[in-house]
Amino acid sequence: MTENNKTNPRVAALKESATLQIADVARKIERQGDQVMKFQTGDPDFDSPKEVVDAAHKALVDGHTHYSDTRGLPELRNALADKLSKDNSIQYDPDREILVTHGASHGIFSCLQTLLQPSDEVLILSPSWMTYASSVTIS
Repeated sequence: MTENNKTNPRVAALKESATLQIADVARKIERQGDQVMKFQTGDPDFDSPKEVVDAAHKALVDGHTHYSDTRGLPELRNALADKLSKDNSIQYDPDREILVTHGASHGIFSCLQTLLQPSDEVLILSPSWMTYASSVTIS
C-alpha cells in the first residue's frame, strides 16, 4: 500500500477475468452436487495420470520440497536446450537464455514486464485469453 493507503492505480484499473468468474460459478455448482463440463480455464475433466502422481509423490518423499533455481531446474533447462538443438537445430544457453515459468500466462506476463514502457501501445487479438489484457494494463 502507498502512504495514503490507496491501491496502486495500475492494479485498481484491472478487471476481474470473466473466465475466472465463470470458473468460480462452475465450482459452486459442482459443490452443490451437479456435474459441470468446464471449458473456461482448460481444467481437464480427468485426474492426473497415476505415473505423474507417483512421480510427484516420490519427489516430495525424496525431499524436493524447496524452491528451485529462479530460472527453473537446471536439469530441465538443459533438457530443453538439448531438445531445441536436436529437434529444431537451434542453440540456446540453458543458463542464460532459457527461463522456465509455471505456465504460459506467467511467461507472457514476465515478457511484458520486461519489454513494455508506460507509453507503449499493445494490440491484443480477439478472441484472446482474458488475462492478456490485465497483463498489459499492469505493465
